[in-house]
Amino acid sequence: MLSGSLSKAARAPFSPAFSSQWSLTSTCKRRRHRRRFCNPPGTRSHQYAVAVNPATDFFTSTIPGTAQRTKPIGFDEEPCTLAITDGYGYARVDIGDRLGPEDQYEILRKLGWGTYATTWLTFDHQSKKYYALKIVNEYGTFLESNQSLGPKHPRFHEREILGRVSSPIKPHSRGAKQCLRLVHSFYTNQGKAQYLCLVLELGGMDLAALREQVGQDFALPTDLVKSIVKQLCVALDYLHTECKVVHTDLKPANILLGLNSREAKRLVNAMLKETSVQRYPPRKIMGETVEAIRSQPLPPPIDQTDCLSWKFKVADFGSAQWLGRRSANLVQPIRLRAPEVVLGRNWDEKIDIWSLGCLTYEFITGRTLFRAQGGPTWSEEDDLLANQLELLSVNQQFPAYFYQNSKYATRLLAENGSLKNIPDRMMYPKTLAKALSRHRKVPINTEDNSEERDLALAFITRCLSLEPKERASAKELLRHPWIRNFKAPVRKPQTSKSAD
Repeated sequence: MLSGSLSKAARAPFSPAFSSQWSLTSTCKRRRHRRRFCNPPGTRSHQYAVAVNPATDFFTSTIPGTAQRTKPIGFDEEPCTLAITDGYGYARVDIGDRLGPEDQYEILRKLGWGTYATTWLTFDHQSKKYYALKIVNEYGTFLESNQSLGPKHPRFHEREILGRVSSPIKPHSRGAKQCLRLVHSFYTNQGKAQYLCLVLELGGMDLAALREQVGQDFALPTDLVKSIVKQLCVALDYLHTECKVVHTDLKPANILLGLNSREAKRLVNAMLKETSVQRYPPRKIMGETVEAIRSQPLPPPIDQTDCLSWKFKVADFGSAQWLGRRSANLVQPIRLRAPEVVLGRNWDEKIDIWSLGCLTYEFITGRTLFRAQGGPTWSEEDDLLANQLELLSVNQQFPAYFYQNSKYATRLLAENGSLKNIPDRMMYPKTLAKALSRHRKVPINTEDNSEERDLALAFITRCLSLEPKERASAKELLRHPWIRNFKAPVRKPQTSKSAD
């Protein structure tokens, strides 16, 4: 079924398989259909189409009488009136509601929402701590809890994977500390509907938003990039080696600022004191009056002068897969999607390394590395593959064996490994070195001289190989000279009375 949705999505960017609130319409101009390399200056590179969920096509064949997923039009935030039969079914939650065993979690603010869940700031009346409560919608809960789908059917694994990630074998595992921790999980019911609730440690602002706070034109200071990338390598090494997990959705929105309990309390108290609950004006949708609660993410760090000591955590394991028994084929945001995923080949943890390489370039330059824009005779996937070949292949084609072992090869590749829908005359070879040097970087504590740039280039190159086996592992990347000797300053303890 995924093979059918691929070509459909290429023709219609807002089809069920590829639509999202974060979809980005590129402003790239074409001169006589000339394809160009990077997003033009001013394009907000941190916005991505959300990775295709493994359950998208499965839902209609599992529950009799269900319709195709409906595109949410006219909603201020999550499509709260669309039911499980539409592929949604959100829990109706309001400020002040109390959920969980003995009603211990009180809803204080709405932090955000996604295709399969809403996330809320909650106060635990037992532990007297603040947490993030992720309430998975009815559709997502069905896919998470159903145990009889069989090996060929997709499933959600978020609770199971989070449980493993949050229980390291080694007591003081560095990698476990770089991943957002699951505290508790439970189910809540509303009528006949059941919803999975995940109580997570509270994370701060995501990296997509932080870039607007501390970056210049979305580029980050060089030493801050090193700090972030090194922490991501630690997290990925833990996930891949000890947990046997592939994240599959590594992107700025899923990288959160880590907060200790004191910092979390300080930020939450400031938020509750300085802002009130915000709601959208009532509107009538599908015959029902809806007054949606507006998302209010946590504010940025109070002290931004010490950004090199910031700790980051990998979050959102909703699309994560177990190594060796994955239940999804099409994963990753399209601009960060590895070629083996685009072509429908077998993939493993090296797709996370590919995403890391793309993100490293993006953090340094403020621009996405690979564009994916459909044209008169080519799809987003065609354009993405062309960009990858232009940058990473000497002869502008994949190895011939890629055609033999790729699920989508017949529509994307010729038998010799060249692109089927984009002719050679429209290919424009270029180098990663040229791409990296064409954009301005913002140095901090170090000067971005040629040696520094060469080391960054070498690091990114180790992540980006068309052949997954040739990409470095996260453990190998931690030994790379670009980040190996980087040490972030120790964070100074806060003594402000506002923490109380």
